[in-house]
Amino acid sequence: MESWRTYRRSIPQAVCRRKSPTGFGFAGLGAECMVAYLRVETGGFLELAAMRDLASHAGVQVDLFDAIHTGLEKLFPYPHVLDPERLLGSISSSNLTLSGMLAHPRRDEYLISLSRLAGWKLQGTDGVRALVSTNRCSRHDSLKQFLHDRTISADFCSLYAEAFVRLVKANQPTMDLKVIAIAEDGRDHFARTGMKDGLIHGLCAGGVTVDDLGIVPTPFLAAYGLAHGIPAIMLTASHNPAAYNGIKLFVDGRKLYPDGPAGEYCLSWQVAELASQPESTSTPEVSAQIHVNHVPLMRERAMQLLDTALVRKFPVHLLQGAPLLLDAANGAYSEIAQDYLRSKGIPIVPIACTPAAGAINQECGVAELESLPPEINFDATLPGTVRALFSAGRSSFASRIYAVVLDGDGDRGFLLEYRKQSDTVLIYDGDELGYLLALDMKDHAPLDVLPTESESPLIFNCTMESDITLAQTLREQAQATVNITCVGDRYLLEHVPSDTQNYVGCEKSGHVIVPVTITEEKPGEPGVVRLFSGNGLLTVLRALPRVLAAHSDGKDILRISRGHRLQFTIRNRPLERFHRDSSCWNSITKLVESTLKWTTRQQIFQQEPDMLYYDVYDSHAGIIGRWYMRKSGTEPKISVCLWIDPVNKESATLVMRQLEGMIPDMLL
Repeated sequence: MESWRTYRRSIPQAVCRRKSPTGFGFAGLGAECMVAYLRVETGGFLELAAMRDLASHAGVQVDLFDAIHTGLEKLFPYPHVLDPERLLGSISSSNLTLSGMLAHPRRDEYLISLSRLAGWKLQGTDGVRALVSTNRCSRHDSLKQFLHDRTISADFCSLYAEAFVRLVKANQPTMDLKVIAIAEDGRDHFARTGMKDGLIHGLCAGGVTVDDLGIVPTPFLAAYGLAHGIPAIMLTASHNPAAYNGIKLFVDGRKLYPDGPAGEYCLSWQVAELASQPESTSTPEVSAQIHVNHVPLMRERAMQLLDTALVRKFPVHLLQGAPLLLDAANGAYSEIAQDYLRSKGIPIVPIACTPAAGAINQECGVAELESLPPEINFDATLPGTVRALFSAGRSSFASRIYAVVLDGDGDRGFLLEYRKQSDTVLIYDGDELGYLLALDMKDHAPLDVLPTESESPLIFNCTMESDITLAQTLREQAQATVNITCVGDRYLLEHVPSDTQNYVGCEKSGHVIVPVTITEEKPGEPGVVRLFSGNGLLTVLRALPRVLAAHSDGKDILRISRGHRLQFTIRNRPLERFHRDSSCWNSITKLVESTLKWTTRQQIFQQEPDMLYYDVYDSHAGIIGRWYMRKSGTEPKISVCLWIDPVNKESATLVMRQLEGMIPDMLL
């Protein structure tokens, strides 16, 4: 990171004097460590005079600044890569009084607001994720390394897990929290990096018993936690390479949201607060606080969950005797998927179902397919699974042959179809699988749907990354109520009643959610609850029969008409400069609005306020596209994307070419 003085000189005074908005809501408790950034640099403390100077430029009163400086004397002094102009501007334009905040008996309520204004939390789009480090260090240093080196260690896992226990206990005081379930996708087990040991240590230090499920898919862990009424922690980096690992958290079977008293901003504060405290010299009695489940039992339970969700028998005969290729990304579903498919009499050819150190997502899995077009011809450079499907299809007597492709932790899935007549492979991504499930749900109402619910429209949620044609297609063909959400499968549950069965949610990347009714296993009279979790294998096994049935009737399966997508990615720029109402933001907004050749309307998504988003309109056709610029939740990059209907492809290409030549340098 560049030095404070260099950075300070690079901030124009006009920018320092800007006033930031305060309407982002109130959530999060990470403010103290963020404000600590204002008085430290990599080499140590800042000069007080330099701090006062910058605070003055931002309009922060001297007494307020002194409260920051003196009130945080005892906090751990290390920097976080946070835009100081944004934080100071937020303070100066808000109604916060830091001197009162630091003395207030409910100080955390003030910290909530400041943390949200500054936009700081540890988590990305789907929990925390980073390169694995096997170096041992203090928990304080493990947080520092996560923030600055983007590495995750066993010590960070311990810190994060104990903070999660504190968060849950603080927000469920009437619940006697005794147990938290954990599982993993296999990468830690085979590489022996100690990440799970760190989780267990942190949970035991927090005073709970660990229910270890072993290597199971994420959707099964979510179901297990929901059924037993306990929180759950999944150790996984999903589709990322084997060198990465991460943590996903579940309460009531659902992932955490950023906001709220039990959200990610609050958890980030708990982590920072815990890291600033002296470490305990006592070692928790781990052996007395951990229950390791029998592996065959967990696999059997995971297979039972699939049976529960598959309400109709799979039509094996429609495969024409051809095997189903299975790419489990050498991850969590490797053994369970094979066992389940064989138990149903489905012939399979395992491709990437051999977990080992470094094998997960290695040239396999969903992530290898995301950049491919919906129909492809053979090419020697194609991913191994696609080449294997071409080979199997060409040598098979069947006119079509299929492949199931999952990601490392099993919550995403794609379907591939080889067609002998055209010698091509079709890719059914999350958009198309969600579309097929929506049509199927319209034609076959779920068995336990209430009569009143069957009369209500199907709710279909997709993210802004979905094809521009998908929403209108579902409105016309399934009479669905369609909502466009932020990126991230947790947001697919917006506007969805917790007891509904008449719902489908999808991300283009392969997260597809349909409600699954499961029986509670808590003490007392068992009830039924709805699980809303992406499950790659379940998604494909529910969509594939519709594809097979259409082909057996001599019909071609309905596919969504495709819009045109144009995208460029920005890296190696100071991405922190891009946030709502910054000078950079305002300049880019003016450029975009003057460059797009259509009528536009900007939308603000509450869950992602620092995303610049426009609906694109035609005076006659209505919405014909969407343009957005957003920071990645998992990588240091900004994506700029334009979805447009095919009619406007040429003009859209020229527009994006012009923006690509100008926007990256505006971040400098």
